Amino acid sequence: MKKTLFRTFLFTFLTFLTVFIAAAQDKTTPKPLSVGYSIGIHGITEETMTYAKSVGIDYIETSINGFIDKDRNFKYSDDEIIARVKKAKKIADDAGIKIWSIHMPFSKVIDISLTDEAERKKVVALHQKVLKFCAILQPEIILFHPSYYLGLNEREQRKTQMIKSARALNKSVRAIQSQMVMENMLGFDLMVGENRERPLMRTVEETVELMKRLPDNIYSAVDMNHIKYPEKLILALGKRLKSVHIADGTGKQENHFFPCSGKGQNNWVKILAALDEVGYNGPFLYESAVKDVKDYKECYLSLFNQFVAASNSKWNYTRATALTLTGKVKETKQSFHRLDTLDYPALPPAVKQLLTNAAGIAISFTTNSSAISAKWCVSDKKQLANMTPIANKGLDLYIKKDGKWQFAGVGRPSADCNEAVLVKNMDLTEKECLLYLPLYDEVGQVEIGVDKNATMEAAATPFKKRILIYGSSIVQGASASRPGLAYPARLSRETGLNFFNLGFSGSAKMEPAVADMVASIPADAYILDCVPNSSPEQIKARTANFVSVIRKHRPLAPIIVIPSIVREHGYFDQEVGKRVRSQNEAIAAEVKLLQQKGVKDLYFINPSHLLGQDHEGTVDGTHPNDIGFDRMLQQLQPEILTILKKHAI
Repeated sequence: MKKTLFRTFLFTFLTFLTVFIAAAQDKTTPKPLSVGYSIGIHGITEETMTYAKSVGIDYIETSINGFIDKDRNFKYSDDEIIARVKKAKKIADDAGIKIWSIHMPFSKVIDISLTDEAERKKVVALHQKVLKFCAILQPEIILFHPSYYLGLNEREQRKTQMIKSARALNKSVRAIQSQMVMENMLGFDLMVGENRERPLMRTVEETVELMKRLPDNIYSAVDMNHIKYPEKLILALGKRLKSVHIADGTGKQENHFFPCSGKGQNNWVKILAALDEVGYNGPFLYESAVKDVKDYKECYLSLFNQFVAASNSKWNYTRATALTLTGKVKETKQSFHRLDTLDYPALPPAVKQLLTNAAGIAISFTTNSSAISAKWCVSDKKQLANMTPIANKGLDLYIKKDGKWQFAGVGRPSADCNEAVLVKNMDLTEKECLLYLPLYDEVGQVEIGVDKNATMEAAATPFKKRILIYGSSIVQGASASRPGLAYPARLSRETGLNFFNLGFSGSAKMEPAVADMVASIPADAYILDCVPNSSPEQIKARTANFVSVIRKHRPLAPIIVIPSIVREHGYFDQEVGKRVRSQNEAIAAEVKLLQQKGVKDLYFINPSHLLGQDHEGTVDGTHPNDIGFDRMLQQLQPEILTILKKHAI
């Protein structure tokens, strides 16, 4: 415990020293907020409060929800509740912790917007009784939910009922010398299923509308988990903002991720900037769980330092996860993994590892910035000898110009974590951008920077339909010079179709578990370019099963098979030359046999001299260079498009 306290003290001291020095240099540097967290009243003990105070916690939010059952009945007598509340108050006071807010009870039946007038009045009466207990805790804030989920076509009536309840309850709140706040609610989509609407205050517009209809002395609280881009709601509320719930999320679900967990999509620099702009001076109050409450203060100071640094920077950075990710066949827990390997336990270990590579994933966004920068982290794995550092671990930016995607700049990697200006000195028109991630490495957090006063928004997915390419290192991108030059990426940009990269370097061998994985992914068409890694024997043993598994799950999707390129060193190495010929003879025979057996919509593309005839199309005798990939596409693209067009793709 002593070591922990000393480390915490040292971390806090050094952080505040850094901020103090920065403030001395710049008088506009914002002051850090106090830190608090949400805890149930039964969790308020001498041990928890004493420790919380020792690690930098000054405020808590609590509730007495545990004293009330689902039918609005109190589980304990008034005397029992009063005794427990008084005890909690004394414990907090003795520890030097202020009770900032009380989160009022809510549920389907504890809803201040109920349309049944008699039931609504019962809910108001319940809250008024709860407020008498709250008075003992002397909170600054009493926090209410505006509603529970709504039925169909009753939103306007619910608004009227909520406002009626809020006006009545506000008098009771002010009578105990506290302030009433209304919390915004989760509202990604209006509907939840076919018969329910999301609660009131689900959007910036609806929250502002209702706050204008409420008395000026009723304020708002912003839950950072309930809305995408919470900074927009903070700025819209301005001085009406009185409290916050700190958690990370996506605006789609009740995630309540801890902000420093690496999960969620919130831009904390923008959130802190918005809080500073509106003059928020309440606590940075967490509603997200951690193993040790010391993490709350340490996380806030880390976020605050990032905000201070950004305030003195020319860049505004946005997490890539808050923008549009394209090239992913499915959502994954790790944003820049191609698939969650836990979903496919039977996959070969090498395939599982390669699924963590970001090949084919790109970030789609729009901006009017004159320059674009990026920060990104990769693994500490050694640079591959046959790949450029940019393709292996770097970034590749394309910007649409005159309706076509055009190369704009790269992020050159120099360490595990990097920062680079990708392009600068551009005009200030709106630009549609596509930033490709590394082909051959696992990627950590990615942030994209634009000019301080520029706009940046998630763009629509730039490609339509779904064509999955399963294959070898050549599909993954070896050895293009940049991530955007891998041939699935080029196919997408040049055709407007979404070609997904499921290339597995050296490990595309048509294993049954891989067949199941590929078939489980919905697609309009499947391209199999996996011959280079499969031995002639494996091709003969596995092709029929691979095709039949896909056909079983996707009966109408065309399946296109491509043979191996001719390996250049096979012209001298007779064993290599013989192996490639045997591979291609085997795959041609297997596809023909399946077609003869009645497998429909199965195609075999077999152009000659895919890499050209001057023997200059590879990096190492096996993997195409940019010239080789270009020659491949000149032959493959027309044939692929002809087949897809036949199927209205």
